[in-house]
Amino acid sequence: MRTARRRSGCLGLLAAAFVAFSVRAATPQPFDPVGADPAPDAAHPAQIVQLSVPSHGAELYGAYYRAAGASAHATVLFLHGFPGFEQNEDLAQVARRAGFNALIFHYRGAWGSTGSYSFTHCIEDVQAVLAYLRTPAHAQRLGADPDRLVLVGHSVGGHLAGIVAAADPAVLGVAMISAANRALEMKDRGWSAQMRAHFDAQLAPLRGTSGASLARELRMHARDWDLIELAPKWQGRAVLVVSSDDAFRKEAEAIGAAAQAADPRHVTLLHLATDHSYSDARVALSRALIGWLQGLPGAQPR
Repeated sequence: MRTARRRSGCLGLLAAAFVAFSVRAATPQPFDPVGADPAPDAAHPAQIVQLSVPSHGAELYGAYYRAAGASAHATVLFLHGFPGFEQNEDLAQVARRAGFNALIFHYRGAWGSTGSYSFTHCIEDVQAVLAYLRTPAHAQRLGADPDRLVLVGHSVGGHLAGIVAAADPAVLGVAMISAANRALEMKDRGWSAQMRAHFDAQLAPLRGTSGASLARELRMHARDWDLIELAPKWQGRAVLVVSSDDAFRKEAEAIGAAAQAADPRHVTLLHLATDHSYSDARVALSRALIGWLQGLPGAQPR
């Protein structure tokens, strides 16, 4: 009798476990764009399009990561830093797997794009690319929704993203990853000489510039390019500020504090204990960025 009851109890437990397993197996798991590939779309596949975007008489060369699907997608412009060895192509690929178009391009005078390099030109170039994607013919050809354009910048690219977003209220959201904001450092003795040497050591992929001219340009525009002063102009839009254990940590945290003081509801702050390139935190950075992008208004394809 006891044996029969014991058997019955074991069978009951096994049945319950089987049912629980079946329920778990039948529950669809959310798609993880960081760690998995989406199902192919044979009719409207993902693809890479080579782009040449005009900007003030020059040509900006880039790669456009078009997301799968027939609908128009929100589009993320990835703005690389100085001089652009790290272009965050892995983030662009993850963004595309998540259903966003992504564009990586080179500023004037950088990595083969024509014209001469300067920070002023970089700002103008970001604006030119936004205008290009808002042109109906280009938006339709590329499957881009001109009302859902997002800026994601790293280092100097983060500085550019903040400046352009402050001047362009139609930008849907702005993410600044270890953003430079040199206005904080200019009071330091010997700043100009240090900046000249820093820039001169990295000029190989750039044309038409010098360390002295770049340092002079930053000092000339110290006030109007100060992201702490510009932070209130991002109000009402999603802002992501990421810092790391790099030379820009103080600057990035000051930007984040200013943004949060101006609009705490829409600002997300994140610190990752890694270097300036996020060398051992790429998955964490990817997850944070995708989570933020998916939270943007109307993030899903239309």
